[in-house]
Amino acid sequence: MDGQRDWNGTLGTGWTAVAAGVLLMVSTGVELVHEVQAPSGRVVEPVTYAALVAMWGLAMVGVARTFLFFRALHTGADVGLTRAGRVGVRSGVLGAVLQVAFALVSLITAAATGSPWEGAFLFFGLGFLALIVGGIALGFGLRRSGVLRTAAVPLWSGSAAAVLAIVIGVDPWHDIALFGYYASWIAVGLLFMRGSRALAAVSENTGAAASPSSL
Repeated sequence: MDGQRDWNGTLGTGWTAVAAGVLLMVSTGVELVHEVQAPSGRVVEPVTYAALVAMWGLAMVGVARTFLFFRALHTGADVGLTRAGRVGVRSGVLGAVLQVAFALVSLITAAATGSPWEGAFLFFGLGFLALIVGGIALGFGLRRSGVLRTAAVPLWSGSAAAVLAIVIGVDPWHDIALFGYYASWIAVGLLFMRGSRALAAVSENTGAAASPSSL
């Protein structure tokens, strides 16, 4: 990547990560205050349910793009991503893909039968675990490579919040932990945005292509 594409791509990914965090919050938050499914699992408001599940799926597409861009930043900086970082990217993308599969299967089966297929939650559970592993491993990879190393903090804190959400089954703590995970993606996005401004400033002031390794 040249300098212009570096900071443009970083800014775009920043907005993607922020949007992903917001969509996850809205998708979960609406269900907390407005019943779209009966206790039996039957969908009582199909349009609202479809919109919320679609938001979840779109958010996870954004999460996958964010994981992949971490790898692209290292390629652009000619800095090798460590083994932990590569594992983190792969695990994170896998987790996001499983979450998208969960959303698609839930939408299709709910439209066909009135209730989402319970087996779809296997995709959700495995995907969530893969996202946790991805965040932890990528955080270590970033700290060692030095490229956008500050993003390790929200990745680790987000994974910790996700673990707490799994362990704590009592509300409101479970929901608070989930929203902590969602907020971590907003934090990652803001770091990308700050990095894009830094890259743009270096490129403008020096007239040379700025490297992501300077973030």
